[in-house]
Amino acid sequence: MILLLVGLHVFVCIFLIAVILLQAGRGQGLSWGTFGGTPQSILGTKTASFLTKLTTACAIIFLFSCIALNVIETHKARSLLQPTKALSQVDIQKIKAALEEAQKAEPPQAAVQDAKKDSASS
Repeated sequence: MILLLVGLHVFVCIFLIAVILLQAGRGQGLSWGTFGGTPQSILGTKTASFLTKLTTACAIIFLFSCIALNVIETHKARSLLQPTKALSQVDIQKIKAALEEAQKAEPPQAAVQDAKKDSASS
């Protein structure tokens, strides 16, 4: 569904650019330079009103596809206003006890040997 909507949005964007460039403005647009005359003389007398209606329709489709893509994207994201899950309580007493127990325990044999090598090389 989202791929279809994105494809439609891209197609409408490109088509809207083309339709806007074909319209005759102050400099007669690309239609005047490309075809060597006004669009009315090439495509008929009603071309200007047709291009205006086509531009309006493309702009409306573009607007609604932008809104639809935005709504879909916001539903995928987590809201900042939603309460987060309750964090689990950390038992500090258990952590302190585990640290004291680790400090009381004898260091591993490899650490003792490394310490002897360091003192011998100095």
